[in-house]
Amino acid sequence: MSFAISQVEINLVAALSAGNGLSETSGETILIRNACTRYRDQPSVVATCFWNACMALQRNIGDVYPDDAALIGLQNVLYTSVEELCAQDTLIRDRIAKLAALETRRMPTQSEKEDLKAVPEAMKKDLTEDAFRQLSDAVETVVNEDKPPKVWRARLVNWLTTLGQEIDKGQKREKRATWLLKLGRKIAGWFFERDEQ
Repeated sequence: MSFAISQVEINLVAALSAGNGLSETSGETILIRNACTRYRDQPSVVATCFWNACMALQRNIGDVYPDDAALIGLQNVLYTSVEELCAQDTLIRDRIAKLAALETRRMPTQSEKEDLKAVPEAMKKDLTEDAFRQLSDAVETVVNEDKPPKVWRARLVNWLTTLGQEIDKGQKREKRATWLLKLGRKIAGWFFERDEQ
């Protein structure tokens, strides 16, 4: 719980300082701040606040907010934090499942699978041998199965965004960073509906 809250708080600060339109009075920020302060001792409330903030960002990025790396990172950290909380508590998992049932989810498209095949080789020089193997295994699993397991899909969404953010920080405007962040956002549609633009 402490780790999940810390990760979200760190990413929220980064998103608020990025000049992307997110502010202290934004609905997403209010949900996150309440979860991290007033309700931090109530895991189910934290998880549902994080979920609702994640869904709000999913709807608003590209519309209310720009496709900003810090916002995409915050959205993905919210999602993975909810996943971790769900793994620790069956009641939280049941409550999030009810919320998730209201969202439209989908499996990877053939186009997304083709894009994903290129990721390991494109990132090889930036990864340790172990990280390269893990990324390659995740891509292979998702690309080769009709209905790849949720855990592998969630890992890929998180990894692509994290890798894109790290490249973006170190080498502003590098094409690989933009490519990874956009692909990460695109495949986030595996978990929740997003209108294509």
